[in-house]
Amino acid sequence: MVNPMDLAGKHIVIAGASSGIGAETARHITRLGGRVSLIARRAEKLREVVEGLEGRRGSCYLLDFENTNEIASVIDRIFCEQGAFDGAVYSVGIGDTVPLRMAKPEKMGKMALVNYLGYIEFVRCVTLKKYRAANMSVVGISSAASRQGEKGKVGYCSTKAAIDGAMRALAHELAPAVRVNNVLPGWVRTEIYEDYLNSCGEELVQKEFEMLQYMGKPLETIDVANAVTFLLSDASRFITGVDMPVDGGRLS
Repeated sequence: MVNPMDLAGKHIVIAGASSGIGAETARHITRLGGRVSLIARRAEKLREVVEGLEGRRGSCYLLDFENTNEIASVIDRIFCEQGAFDGAVYSVGIGDTVPLRMAKPEKMGKMALVNYLGYIEFVRCVTLKKYRAANMSVVGISSAASRQGEKGKVGYCSTKAAIDGAMRALAHELAPAVRVNNVLPGWVRTEIYEDYLNSCGEELVQKEFEMLQYMGKPLETIDVANAVTFLLSDASRFITGVDMPVDGGRLS
């Protein structure tokens, strides 16, 4: 049986792969035959992910994406040790709730550094001609919040909107050799979701689902990983410059 999302032989680098969407995407890529190079700042968590990969087809590299000046050297090391990139995923982000009265430049600057500037530098590095395969796909993990405001989320909403805008410009600039797309998840059952549930209470969160994410429950990380792997695969070879919602109806 033909699998249109077959990733056999493809090498994908994933930023932010120690947990949540990034970790599940890594697992799913290896289930589909690919191999991965994983980047994150938590060494123990990262090693746990690598140990759980199908066929152990993964390697790990440490980097805190606040240190954007170190991204280039890590990407160079991965290329030298693992080979050219067929795909790349940016799943790094700070999702703190920060009321406007506390949204001072230093707090917003840190969020912009990781959520936006880190994305730009990561894409710049992985798509350099000396590092990439002849055809490549880049996927950014944005958010439904990039299109829909939330209280206390001015930093998160605006930085996710920024990478959506950047993605469209990059898709034009890097075509036809590199495709660039974003996935926009709604609420996903991750550590961030569990923290939100604990702080707001299950009853309030359920009401939010009924009003907004009206499929009635949070996504699982595999739901997002399915969309990401589709965009990495040749099944999406004519899709570029697209914001793909995976949101239980939230943006409809």
